[in-house]
Amino acid sequence: MIQTQTTNSGGNFSAFLAYLQWGFFPLYFAQIKSLSPYQLTSIRTILCLLTIIILGKVSLNVKLNIRQTLKAFTSIKKIGIISCAAFLLAINYVVFIYLIQDNNTLAIGIGYFLSPVYKAAIGLFFLKEKVNRNKIISLILMSLTFILLVQISLKLFFLSFILGFSFSLYGLLKKQTSQPFMESLTQELIILTLASIFYLNWDQSFNLINSLQSESNKELFFIFFSGVVTLSPLLFFNIAAKKIEFFYLALWHYLAPSLQTLLAIFYFSEPLSQTHIYLFIIMFLALLPNMAPSLYKIFSSSRPKSL
Repeated sequence: MIQTQTTNSGGNFSAFLAYLQWGFFPLYFAQIKSLSPYQLTSIRTILCLLTIIILGKVSLNVKLNIRQTLKAFTSIKKIGIISCAAFLLAINYVVFIYLIQDNNTLAIGIGYFLSPVYKAAIGLFFLKEKVNRNKIISLILMSLTFILLVQISLKLFFLSFILGFSFSLYGLLKKQTSQPFMESLTQELIILTLASIFYLNWDQSFNLINSLQSESNKELFFIFFSGVVTLSPLLFFNIAAKKIEFFYLALWHYLAPSLQTLLAIFYFSEPLSQTHIYLFIIMFLALLPNMAPSLYKIFSSSRPKSL
């Protein structure tokens, strides 16, 4: 019993650290203003791959089998799955950075708040999961949030949808692979790094030497550590996923978009209209059927059993 409680405690703390860092990502990446979303995503990807390789060599806690990782590239089917996952990850990164630079952090919070509902929709329509009342209520309310998003801004609707949906599809693809987390992530980063090198060579507006000379020391610091910052919450999430049940992870998920929304309103001073308020109310109601089973399980398990 004591060992289980310790494991759950460590897993919950790892989940807390993962989603806490994701929640403050807008604050970090807002400090990098001189690079376009494509350039920053490319550099961030390359640095992230270098970080994961170094950690795999020097850290006992990060296990990375390079030979096994590269073996996946001998199968055309596996290359296809890795490329699709990498593509979704790249889309998510680019849209995320674009929304920060466009002063639309609120859309990031909205996109990730709706991500669990997108997962329910994917399970319902593509995986042929069982239909229940909670899922139907969530999908009906989600359709109302789409109407409100379009009323606020068609661009906001499109980008927040792409952000949340790409993240949900990425999660679905990750569930289809039986490979260890670090190996599959490294494979995706290898694909993205090759694409990033190609893009940076093609992009005539990008010159590494000029960029390094023109950027401030503060901005260079944030660029240099963007790989570490990107990888850190993923490592904590991987630890949490192994130690705690999925319904705890599902609840921790809401920490990140909550922090992103608060940052948008109180730090970035983004406008919050009455329609936004209606949107968040309906969005919360759409999420409630998904959260209810997890909350019920937690409270019922913590209730003292009668002798």
